[in-house]
Amino acid sequence: AFQSTVIDTDRGGSDTGSGSGTTGRRSARTSAPGEDRLEGTHLDHFHVEGPLGRGGMGVVYAARDRSLDRAVAIKVLPDELLGQPELEARFIREARAQARLASARVVHIYHIGHVGQVRPEEPAPDDRGSLYFAMERVDGGSLEEPLTRGERMEPERARRLMVQVAEGLRDAQRAGIIHRDIKPSNLLCTKDGDVKIADFGLAKPLDGDAQITREG
Repeated sequence: AFQSTVIDTDRGGSDTGSGSGTTGRRSARTSAPGEDRLEGTHLDHFHVEGPLGRGGMGVVYAARDRSLDRAVAIKVLPDELLGQPELEARFIREARAQARLASARVVHIYHIGHVGQVRPEEPAPDDRGSLYFAMERVDGGSLEEPLTRGERMEPERARRLMVQVAEGLRDAQRAGIIHRDIKPSNLLCTKDGDVKIADFGLAKPLDGDAQITREG
């Protein structure tokens, strides 16, 4: 799960987006073989530093918010999923579900946009490109990583973290959202040792949506 790689990536905290940039425009360039096409480019007011990981519904990048001078993570819908309205709707739904939550136990969403959006005030359908959203960058690792290494968690720490997960799920429920995909790779730890819930890609509103829940 790519979310587990959104960690330990604050590269010195410096603002790598020098110059005036082009807000709302991607700095297009040709990628060399093996090079990520977004690395070093700008998405709106975000400077993309480099890829962190990949999952079925997106690629996650380390980035810098140049307007507020803070580290962020950016999730981009893969190009191969473009033109599939159901998957694009799910991607947007994920961002909006997290954005509705003002919880200390949930990864915060800051912005959603299009990779190829050249004219944000008058976007043309053919230049909007992939969807992306910017979110809080969590820097302490996922709970999956120590399990993968075969480590055992102290019972009291496990209890404390699961209470925090329950608090996050309670906050989501109060906001009308069921997460539906709680697992160690979607539980990210801060440097202080607290936990935040990530990846609302399978979230469902409590008021129901027949297009979200179905066989398979």
